[in-house]
Parts: sequence; structure tokens; C-alpha cells
Amino acid sequence: MNKKDKPWYLKKRKPIPPPKQVHEDRKKEARRTVARGSVPDEEVKKVENRKSGADAIRVGGRVGFNKIEEIHERFRDVDFPIELALPWRYELWEQVEPQFDEMLECLDSLDFEVLSVHATQGWISKDTFLSWGPKTCQLADRFGGRAITVHPNRAKKPRETHQDMARRNIKKVQRETSVTVSVETFGGKKRVLTPQEIMDFGLPMTLDTSHIREDKLIIGIIESYWQNIPVIHLSARNAREQHLPVDRFCLDVVEYLLQLGWTGNIVLEYLPQYRERLRPDIKKVRDVLA
Repeated sequence: MNKKDKPWYLKKRKPIPPPKQVHEDRKKEARRTVARGSVPDEEVKKVENRKSGADAIRVGGRVGFNKIEEIHERFRDVDFPIELALPWRYELWEQVEPQFDEMLECLDSLDFEVLSVHATQGWISKDTFLSWGPKTCQLADRFGGRAITVHPNRAKKPRETHQDMARRNIKKVQRETSVTVSVETFGGKKRVLTPQEIMDFGLPMTLDTSHIREDKLIIGIIESYWQNIPVIHLSARNAREQHLPVDRFCLDVVEYLLQLGWTGNIVLEYLPQYRERLRPDIKKVRDVLA
């Protein structure tokens, strides 16, 4: 892409040095400080071992299951990092939850890297979240996931009451875990938490580029809230469908995140018929980060 053809959000680059330059500057400053005799050598080693911004962005794909019997079939050919998606409908999760230990054993027998966990679509504004939320965090922590993604359910009236309950429940679950409880973005005012409200309340956000219909709004969210977005669900959309293979705008989003110095997980979330595209598209995204 020619420089003059770049979209406005890439042209208006923030005045920050590239991550690798920041890394080198920190090493030089650490050495100067050691020379003055105020920092031990161990601290220099810590600085030198820090990853660059590109290295701190992990890229993977969403892979999930609905029944324990499906686990080996769904994951046997996975050779890339994943967001582990639990049974999507809450009714399906209710069937799996009593077999939680068996589910852990099945997953333990496989070999893949878990970036994050996508929770079931239960209501975060109901007390049942205080049961399935901690279990989802436990699973993420066991397999090294940084965050779990939860859906903001549709809120019945009075909406404010359901929103208060959702925020209370998120805080309760978060207090008991080091795993980040991150709320996914959805369009529509009927959700218990809209993207704007996630930001207004200062909650961790999973930004889904398919669920928000306007490119400019996606860029605006990133520009103002990037430091509180641990997970990006990356996919394209058209007038009829969501979660399509990444397009040029998606790759521009990745480049913009890199320019900002963002760190976190990028998860390609595709419709089932496009699963074969996950592996090559993960490479495509990594090439942007290289």
C-alpha cells in the first residue's frame, strides 16, 4: 500500500517510537544507570529480556466444542494458538458443567496453546454467572489463558437494574482470579452493556470487529481505549454476514494496534465454513506484525 493510499488512522500516526526502538532505548538507559552504580546487573537483564511490542501480540484462531465427545475431533489437527470456545448456548454448557473435571482431562490430553477462553452465552446479569464465570476463569488459568470473553446479554426492563447486577457480578468474579474478565462488544441498545458503556464503566473489552458495523467507530474505540482491550476478535463482515475471513481493513487494524504499542491477543473468529482459512490467515496477520 502506498503511503498516500493509507487510511486516515494510519496516516495520523501517533508520535511514539516503534516498539523495538523503545526496547533498545530501555536497554541503553539501564546500562547508563548501572554505570552510575544505582541498579544491579539483574535489572539490566530484565530489561534486555523484555519483548518488543510485536512479540507481545499473540495471534490465534477460535476453536470450540459443544459436547465433551467432540473435543478430540475438533482439536486433533490444531497446530496454532487458540481461543478455546466453550459450548456457546447456555443450555449446552449446563450439560457439560457437571462433567467439568472430565472436560479438563480431555483438554489436558491435547497439545495446543490457549490464548484466552470464550465463555458460554450465559447471562452475566444473573447470579448463575457466579457459578459458570469462576469455572471459566479456572479453565483459562489452568491452560495459561490471559482472559475470558463474556457476552453482554440482552437486558429486560428495568435495564439499569440488570446492568448494575452485571457490573456487580463481573467485579465479584474478577476479585477471585488473576484472569481478566473481558466483555465483548455488540451493537444494539438492548444489550446490558453497550460498547460505549463498557468504556464508560472502565471494564476490560473484547473488541469484535464484526459486531460493530462502522469502521470509523472501531478505530475510534481503539484510539481512545486501546490500553483496556486485552482481546481483539478479528474478522470481516458484509451487509449480510459477520465473521468472514480478514480483509484489508482488518489488516489495517492490526497495523494500527502495532503503531500504538498495544499488547494482547488477536483471535480470528470465523464462521465454521471458513475454518480452513484460519491457518493461512493467522500467518497473514503475523506478517503484518513482523
